[in-house]
Amino acid sequence: MGNSSSNENRNKNKQPSVWEWIVAFIGLILVVGAIGFMLYKAVWVKDSSPDVEVQIESVEQVNNGYLVKFRALNRGGTTAAGLIIEAELKRGAEKIETNQTTIDFLPSNSVRNGGFFFTNDPQQNDLQIRAVGYQQP
Repeated sequence: MGNSSSNENRNKNKQPSVWEWIVAFIGLILVVGAIGFMLYKAVWVKDSSPDVEVQIESVEQVNNGYLVKFRALNRGGTTAAGLIIEAELKRGAEKIETNQTTIDFLPSNSVRNGGFFFTNDPQQNDLQIRAVGYQQP
């Protein structure tokens, strides 16, 4: 019994090791950094509306027609949910095909990829792609 109480006294007087101090310091840095980042975003960064740009990446021939791959970039300060992208294929003033797709969630400063299927060759006609609407999440 005397031995057990002396072990308890040694454990109570034992100082934290160097590794415990290092881990505690890293934890402190992470917590302070997270709080600082949240304060920075809250005070200095102003949320702006979504700013969506749609770019054509490539046009490929597939079994049933053509696939137009695109990427949508949101350079704005807020997320666009239910983002509707529309593609029109025109020959002169005549619309020959129109397609739409929806991107469920396009966060601020992010990119999503997608594609449209056409029966007519987009490279032989005038192809226009644009974002037409979104919802606030």
